[in-house]
Amino acid sequence: MAEAAHREREWARARFSDALEQELGGEERDRFERLLREDAALAEEFESFRQAVDGLRALREVPSAPAPDLLPGVRRRLRERHPGRYRRTKRPWGLGPWMPATVLLVLLVLLGIAYVLLQALLP
Repeated sequence: MAEAAHREREWARARFSDALEQELGGEERDRFERLLREDAALAEEFESFRQAVDGLRALREVPSAPAPDLLPGVRRRLRERHPGRYRRTKRPWGLGPWMPATVLLVLLVLLGIAYVLLQALLP
């Protein structure tokens, strides 16, 4: 007898979500409600489950404020504490938009030197 009651309790626990969402069919709903009426511990467990789900739903509905942008304040404080040390540079060497042209020019010069050296070494 205890085994049957345990199976019934497990059956009801497996349907807590469906019962809460009102997705149980007629016979299943009747069986579930009967088990809750007969087993006070199971009814209390279902009520705890209901409260937990309601609490989670309430958390989901609370609008959250966007996280504050702390980076500008940190940069400002660093510049105040260490003037001249932390500058805002986007590219190394300070070449700015001329960097691709400078790299290309250096490569062309190196290729020219390699060509002249190869011409001098090969007869």
